[in-house]
Amino acid sequence: MLTWPEFRHQGLARAIMQALIQKAHDLELPYLDLDASPEGQPLYESLSFKLVEAKHPPMRLHLSDH
Repeated sequence: MLTWPEFRHQGLARAIMQALIQKAHDLELPYLDLDASPEGQPLYESLSFKLVEAKHPPMRLHLSDH
């Protein structure tokens, strides 16, 4: 999730995440995973997300490097 700087600290990301968490509960999903930036990590931790040992870390290939 990305929030443009001029819209940060208004509760938008929190409201969106709370709606997604509720939808996951409604669908009886067993868990939600996400990749948090250092800036976003406090928000997700405040919503009870926990750090986990990732079996498959996020990876990216920049094609312009080849």
